[in-house]
Amino acid sequence: MRKRRRMPRRWASVLVPVALGATVALGVGACGTEPAAPPSTDPGPSGTSIADTTRPPATTVPAAVGPLEVGSSADLPDLRVTVVRADVGDQTNRGLARGRFLLVSVRLQAAGEGIDYGPRDWSLETTDGEIPPFALAEDDRLGFGELTAGGVEEGRVVFDLGTTTGSAQLRYRSPAGTARWIVELGGGVPPGAAAPPVSSAP
Repeated sequence: MRKRRRMPRRWASVLVPVALGATVALGVGACGTEPAAPPSTDPGPSGTSIADTTRPPATTVPAAVGPLEVGSSADLPDLRVTVVRADVGDQTNRGLARGRFLLVSVRLQAAGEGIDYGPRDWSLETTDGEIPPFALAEDDRLGFGELTAGGVEEGRVVFDLGTTTGSAQLRYRSPAGTARWIVELGGGVPPGAAAPPVSSAP
């Protein structure tokens, strides 16, 4: 058997540093540059951290209440809206308009300043689509105006139902939010016959 020749000491002392140098070089090449530092959270000039300045601004989501039963109140920001009663009748405008109408009595109570109101804030959502308010000429109609803090406004909003029947949702909509109430519209009416009274009053 041939004996393995031992490496001279002078070569061993040279190769060990070279091997160590290669290892260090490989380590640096694998890691690349130093990792980036995390975003600074030091307070900026206004006292807000720099990281916070990248957040999107907060948005206010309008309130949504309901569906409620007739007679219930919806508490929206700075405003309480109450549907006092809702009845189906066969005439309005002092008897000059005949057909099938939903007659709704509402009350608005303001807790803040500058609350605009009007009949166009209301609509009726049915299976046949959305019905806008009917042009009402009676003295107790809900008009247009602005409420101050503590102010109260009452009035009626009317919808021309035509042949729409079943259940529907009465909707109030304003910049502060929306509210809905369930109302019953009753069944169909034969041609020429008066609409039977239907009430959603509590």
